[in-house]
Amino acid sequence: GLSKVLEEKILSNFSTFDLTCEKDYKIALSVALSDLFLDYALYNEINSGIGRLDIMLLPKKRNLPAIIIEVKHSKAKKQISAQTINKLACNAFEQIQEMEYYRFPFKLGIKEIYAYGMGFWKNKSSIVFKKIINEQSI
Repeated sequence: GLSKVLEEKILSNFSTFDLTCEKDYKIALSVALSDLFLDYALYNEINSGIGRLDIMLLPKKRNLPAIIIEVKHSKAKKQISAQTINKLACNAFEQIQEMEYYRFPFKLGIKEIYAYGMGFWKNKSSIVFKKIINEQSI
């Protein structure tokens, strides 16, 4: 699925020397996403809910899902476990829910959102995915 494509596109096309902070991963994701999703408008650091989300893709056709991505990066110098990287992804996903980042696309009439929490450390990653449905539109 999309998780694997993004993971491969980012981690295989960028050196870990290029990806040193969270902002670097967001830029790499934005580049990869703009190539993959031609039917979407890509936004970075957009206000939604009660905060600013990292990346949002809004479909040009309202029958497609919106995509929300929140990124977390570990600054650890020494090797960290896959479990720790997964915790970063879980924290990113929890932030999507807690900050209600889904509000803005739902206000636009979009019926479903693909939400991704992504955790990164050097060339290792973990991605948490969940589909969020707008119950008012059903």
